Amino acid sequence: MRKQKNKNAVSGVLLYAKNPGLTSFSSLWSIKHALGTDKVGHTGTLDSFAEGLLVVLTGHLTHLVPHITGFTKTYQAVICFGSETDTLDPGGAVTKNSDVPAKEDLEAVLPKFTGALLQVPPVYSALHVDGKRASDAVRGGKSVELESRQVFIYSNKLVDFKSPTAEDPHAYALIEVVCSKGTYIRALARDIAYALGSVAHLSALRRTQVGPFHLEDAACYESLGEFSIERGIENDRRFAGIRKNLEKSSDKPKSPVKDSDTVTAAIQSHLLSFTPSLASLCGFKCDL
Repeated sequence: MRKQKNKNAVSGVLLYAKNPGLTSFSSLWSIKHALGTDKVGHTGTLDSFAEGLLVVLTGHLTHLVPHITGFTKTYQAVICFGSETDTLDPGGAVTKNSDVPAKEDLEAVLPKFTGALLQVPPVYSALHVDGKRASDAVRGGKSVELESRQVFIYSNKLVDFKSPTAEDPHAYALIEVVCSKGTYIRALARDIAYALGSVAHLSALRRTQVGPFHLEDAACYESLGEFSIERGIENDRRFAGIRKNLEKSSDKPKSPVKDSDTVTAAIQSHLLSFTPSLASLCGFKCDL
């Protein structure tokens, strides 16, 4: 018998660790299933190749989604220098190749990408042009030009670097970025590479913080594993393979796989009630 959804489910805040390979929307299926409600909304999209923190609101709290969406965000990203893809991520087709920068050159240019920046979003994005998603228009064969938008980069730092080898001509950089709402880390990687006379795409992306909320406190966090350059290289190979298989296959997407009892229990146990202390953490202050 099909499980009945509870339209009067408890309202709360859930920190959820999204795995790569799923869209943010499809990731909500596990949450809806575990909590028995369809009244669920996330507060900031992560691309399908990306992983990390989704702050999810349930029940009557879904009207607060725009407020949480505006929070400052922190990401870790693996940039692959030497090849650019049409999507600027590991799932796209390679469109450009170039020489790669040295570590010291990257370190010298990173400070230039802090503060207020004008950024042109990737054409493969959820932004709307003439009433349609830019990504859908591009896939439909239309030429799309997006206007630059102001974003703010509070900090970015180089965490790790891997130079080219005889087996792999690419260079890889693991960076950590603290930024404003609306910042595309894929576009940031592209622009950093251009400033170095190179090209690049993101191999992997992990969101680690949204405002006061941390990934380590999220349900299913332990399923993610360590984030590293090696993980980015593995991601590149995995998503390139997925793209090639999709190009050859006409199969329809599969239905969601039933979650284990462990995942369901983790989601249920991590649902936070919107207490006065949590409201204060979210920026709601009592002025009495």
